Amino acid sequence: MDRIGKIKRSIKGIPVLYPLAKFLSSPREELKQWKDFFAFKNGFQRIFSVKSKTESRGKLLIVSLHGNSVNAIKEEAFFAKAAQLHGLEPYILTSRGAWANRYYKVFGIDKFIYFEKFFRKLPLQKIRKDAREYAHTIQTFDQLMAFEYEGVKIGKYICSSLVRKTYTGEVDMGNPETRKYIQYYLEETMSNALAAKAIFEMYNPAAVLFLERGYTPYGEFFDIALERGLNVVQWCGSHTDNAFMLKRFHRGLEDQHPASLSEKTWDMLKKMPWTEERSKKIKQELFQNYSSGGWFSEVGTQFNTSMMEKEKIQKMLGLDPKKKTAFIFPHLFWDATFFWGEDIFTNYRDWFIHAVKAACANPHLNWVIKIHPANVVKLNRDGYKGELVEKLTIREVIGELPSHVKLLEPTTKISTFSLYSWIDYCLTVRGTPGIEAAMFGIPVLTAGTGRYDRHGFTIDSSTREDYLEKLSKIHTYPRLTPEQIELAEKFAYGTFLVRPFPFKSIKISYERDKKATPKVNYLLSSTEDLFKAKDLAAFGQWFVDSKDEDYIELSQL
Repeated sequence: MDRIGKIKRSIKGIPVLYPLAKFLSSPREELKQWKDFFAFKNGFQRIFSVKSKTESRGKLLIVSLHGNSVNAIKEEAFFAKAAQLHGLEPYILTSRGAWANRYYKVFGIDKFIYFEKFFRKLPLQKIRKDAREYAHTIQTFDQLMAFEYEGVKIGKYICSSLVRKTYTGEVDMGNPETRKYIQYYLEETMSNALAAKAIFEMYNPAAVLFLERGYTPYGEFFDIALERGLNVVQWCGSHTDNAFMLKRFHRGLEDQHPASLSEKTWDMLKKMPWTEERSKKIKQELFQNYSSGGWFSEVGTQFNTSMMEKEKIQKMLGLDPKKKTAFIFPHLFWDATFFWGEDIFTNYRDWFIHAVKAACANPHLNWVIKIHPANVVKLNRDGYKGELVEKLTIREVIGELPSHVKLLEPTTKISTFSLYSWIDYCLTVRGTPGIEAAMFGIPVLTAGTGRYDRHGFTIDSSTREDYLEKLSKIHTYPRLTPEQIELAEKFAYGTFLVRPFPFKSIKISYERDKKATPKVNYLLSSTEDLFKAKDLAAFGQWFVDSKDEDYIELSQL
């Protein structure tokens, strides 16, 4: 082992030897990946290698710095191929030795931009010196969040990346270890911003495609692309297998959630005649995905759950059947923090502490804290072995919960859908349960903007004082009116049926294992299938020819 370690250290930093370094790190996994790659290449290169004869519509920059996540590459390459067939020239931003380099060539895409190359000409010593000075100057969280460098809002990306790395959910400016991380991230994001600007200047893309866009280095590219007024699109998972969300961004829209509805989409939905058939259809969509365990299966939110009756749940949790029941649906403290909209609390952890304290102080109801089920899969993927930050926060900040406040573990066997027929109130900052609960007439109290707040079916607040005042008397709030329920159903219909982009050429599913391992299989068998694929054509047309913020599935209207 010592000899292998020396070899690995000796080749570190030599790009041509990256594959060897990876092989020495995990030879069994590397062999499996090579075997899978050759099987994919042999099966699909003859189909995908064909290039469009369409006149060039400009360059497409694909920020593929997750270049070793093979399944993400297979998904992303679908969008790249569709754009290529509609005249864009894909350029893949990746690193040398990444799997992206090999897989994209199977798709007939062979233009690569190696990110590390652009650091060679940077004034790294000056950046390091400036980072130390900035780290000393920045003393508060608000100063860090607002910090910009060369016109790029790197402060927000530093904060998001920092809480993702530490799993704490907050940036403790008084912690010496945090201060070290801040200096490290300042140096990194400043370098990323300058490298990103150099890439945009050299290649001058017309469009940019993202999966991630809130962490460093993706955020730097996202910010610059918006400032340049480019065609900027993000793709991400949806509530159901084999479908993704597509959102186009421009300056002023950058804080919107990718699953939000644009003003145009929402206006169309509000004007749509609302029928009993459509009401049943959206409720059936939720029921089918929940009952099958497939609801957001990309992060395993409902794996191993089942529908349960109200009385059984009340007995399991020890709830007083004579009282109303409010559920608190926390976000993951450390994931996608500071991405969407504006929060009335400092962060998700801060909101959680105040919401739970308010619950403890209000014994008029049963309160249940339902820890986000995606903790299980995401922490397993990360190899995290520590205590759940939600439970740690309760113990260290709040103490023992009173008898009227219960905690529901992320591993619960209770399907979330079982709750909507009987619970009385829903608390979340901007989580999906807010849309779902409102469909069933349940009052939803939000604590932030950026997704479905202020659309006529939620109880919103502009200040924390206003929010906490509402929590103190939450038990007096009536159920939603029929008009509010209709708005919630329309919003849900738009979010879960109209917005998702469905795949026909690919089958995407997720193993019911601890990491919700994705499986991506292409269903095309010939070049003719490629040119006839309706999903490829639909994406290419929307991405290249449309200016609409939302991709919408017209067949659902």
